[in-house]
Amino acid sequence: MDGAKVARARDALEVVYAISNLLNAKLDRSTLSILIALCDHGVNPEALAVVVKEMRLEAQAVEIFNESRIWLQSGVLQASMIERPLDHAWPIQFTRVQHCT
Repeated sequence: MDGAKVARARDALEVVYAISNLLNAKLDRSTLSILIALCDHGVNPEALAVVVKEMRLEAQAVEIFNESRIWLQSGVLQASMIERPLDHAWPIQFTRVQHCT
């Protein structure tokens, strides 16, 4: 790619990044660059949006799960298993534990 094309691509990425920030999309330049490249290769942008949303939800679920494990290990929470279908994301119900000192 010649210098002019690189400069145009960089400028376009900056414009898309600015729009992303205005929309509070919380996407960094690297992620936007990858998403733009995928669109340039024919991937459906609406499908990409769905994937990004799903990945964010999954990341939040993992973060909540990891925090819950820390709370359980520290004795702040006590878990009790409840019956739910296997496809349900959260088979654990949490309740606060009072410490006796």
